[in-house]
Amino acid sequence: MEDHLIIVPGGLNTDIVGLGVEKLLAPGELTLGGKLKVGPGGKARNMAQMAAAYLGEGKVAMIGRSSKDPFGLW
Repeated sequence: MEDHLIIVPGGLNTDIVGLGVEKLLAPGELTLGGKLKVGPGGKARNMAQMAAAYLGEGKVAMIGRSSKDPFGLW
C-alpha cells in the first residue's frame, strides 16, 4: 500500500445543484431553473478533494461506502 499523508473517512453523496435561477427565492417560493448539475459530493469527499489539490496526486486517500444510486452514477 502506498504511503498517504492523509486518509479521510466519511460520507460520499450526490450533489444536485440548480443552475440558471435569476434571484434568491423567499422561503416557499418556487421557480423554474435552467439546468441541474449532478456530481460527486459529501463533506468528507469534498475535504479529500481539497487536500489532494494542495498535497498532490497520490497523497490523499478516502475511505467511504457507495451503493447503487438512483442516477446510476456511482
